[in-house]
Amino acid sequence: MGIYLGIALSLLASVSWGLNSIIMKKASATEEPGRALLLRSVSAAPALFVLSLFFYGWEAIIRIAHEDVFWLMVGSATTVAIGDFSFIASLKKIPVTISLPIASSYPLFGAIFILSLGLQPLDSFLVIWGTILIVLGVGLIGQQSSNEGANVSNFRTKWNWAGILLALSAAVFWGLSIMQLQILLQSPGVNGITLTLWRTLVIALWGYGIHKYRIKSGNFEYNQTTQERDSATIYFLLSGILGWVIGAAAFIYAIQMIGALIATPLSATNTLIATLLGVTVLHEKVTPLQLLGIVMVVIGSVLVMI
Repeated sequence: MGIYLGIALSLLASVSWGLNSIIMKKASATEEPGRALLLRSVSAAPALFVLSLFFYGWEAIIRIAHEDVFWLMVGSATTVAIGDFSFIASLKKIPVTISLPIASSYPLFGAIFILSLGLQPLDSFLVIWGTILIVLGVGLIGQQSSNEGANVSNFRTKWNWAGILLALSAAVFWGLSIMQLQILLQSPGVNGITLTLWRTLVIALWGYGIHKYRIKSGNFEYNQTTQERDSATIYFLLSGILGWVIGAAAFIYAIQMIGALIATPLSATNTLIATLLGVTVLHEKVTPLQLLGIVMVVIGSVLVMI
């Protein structure tokens, strides 16, 4: 029963993050990444606090503040903040359909970190093959549809390496945070909701600091109308609920139940979810390469779960 619930939670995280990527796409174009991190934290933290207090009580919240896990939690939240900042910044330089597949290669980096430190045994090489298939499939799914071909051609002639490196940086830091999560979750008394709450608070501090620094140093100027900024604020507040209250909490519980080597590649199918939503809700077209990518993601997911 535990393994099936863990798989279900991984897929719930994937669906939440798939929806979240569509919201991020709408909100990130003109928003400062530090403020985006802060807004997501502001919406997620109250809900996580109430849930943590209701299900686990004050003792669980205070437990994370103990020195033996506190600094590892801070490090984990910092790597997530760097990864999120890099991903949001990449969306300003390259299309989301290029940035998201690159960033979604984080399962490979997570597996490398976890296996190199011996944090989880490799029960079957099918997990590795499934992870590779998922990552490659996600890359194919991220190919632009025919009606966006002009934008891709323009991008390819410029080859914005800064955007590519930012997306790759997001993948590396997200993978590193998964390794840190695996260590944290081995500590007694640590649960997914409370851990997500503390990580969200740390990310809020990072977001606030980054935002203030960039504004004061003149590295960022708003070119939004009041209506655009209000709209972005609403999108990022909703993103915090989807991405952290639902997605991150579900993912952390999945790691506790089935381990990061299985939960991580399953959660990375969020690009598949975003594509399916685009087809069914936005009536976007699927190219042959995207269809091949969908098949690869499905096969990879099956291999990981065997």
